[in-house]
Amino acid sequence: IEDFRERFDFYCVANKIKNEGDNLRRKKALFITMLGHSTFSKLKVLASPMSISDLSMEAIMELLVGHYKPQTIEIAERFKFFKRMQKPSEPVVEFMSELRKLAKSCNFGEYLKTALRDQFVCGLKDAKCQQELLSIADLTVEVAQPKAQAAEVIALETRSMKEPG
Repeated sequence: IEDFRERFDFYCVANKIKNEGDNLRRKKALFITMLGHSTFSKLKVLASPMSISDLSMEAIMELLVGHYKPQTIEIAERFKFFKRMQKPSEPVVEFMSELRKLAKSCNFGEYLKTALRDQFVCGLKDAKCQQELLSIADLTVEVAQPKAQAAEVIALETRSMKEPG
């Protein structure tokens, strides 16, 4: 629901729909009509006994977020993050993307870049690349990912040159 809301906000900016007066009512009406059938039906149930038309946009979002995005437990989310390893056929770029996705619910704050770097390096399937990254004293996630991607490309190219073709 949060992704939908974010896309909807971009839609409103692109169409110059502001958060004031008639535009606010129009924005709410557009948002509700853009909801899928099942989400609209769920919203009606969540709003009951009130009518959706009586709710503010903020109240509608609170109901939807409360239903579709229940509160997470930080330690459980961090557990998933720190257990994540690169899968056998998963490209480096996808592995990092998944780590970033998992990190969103971990509440790392200032520690985010360090956590991403550490788990990225620890979770890499390529032991040689991992060893090279571990030898870099001031390694950052911005340096680690391109180096791992380059190692991945080199390994693929080397493998393809050795295969009879």
